[in-house]
Amino acid sequence: MHEMKKDQFAIELIVLENEKLEDRLSKVVAFIIGTYGRLDINVLDIEATGVLGSEFSDRLENEGLANISKNELFDIFQEDGQIIELNLILMTVDSKFRIIIRDGAHLNVVSNSFSILDKPEIGKYKYFDLMLLNEEDSFK
Repeated sequence: MHEMKKDQFAIELIVLENEKLEDRLSKVVAFIIGTYGRLDINVLDIEATGVLGSEFSDRLENEGLANISKNELFDIFQEDGQIIELNLILMTVDSKFRIIIRDGAHLNVVSNSFSILDKPEIGKYKYFDLMLLNEEDSFK
């Protein structure tokens, strides 16, 4: 077990019945990129059923940690297919966001940037304990 981080939060975004998880993911990532400007974008893990997602997953498996352009990322989010697993980091010097999808159904955000929580673009969410995540899913 790791100790609780007081400088981070973990939320699960509530995906509405009439909403695709990938559409919600796209809105949230677009908001973060639009708000924080230049970010390092790193995909640590992805499993997706679409052509682009599968190709990137293979590239990631062969090359390890892979940078991805903003456009490539949104193309994967918007293609016909499903994102089943995702571990994505968006990072500036001061702000860190880890976006995690598990089982194609749970969309979680771990971050140290509390200011996003009151933004309508984030939508409905519920907090959960960081202790429920693997240690590598929080930030050191």
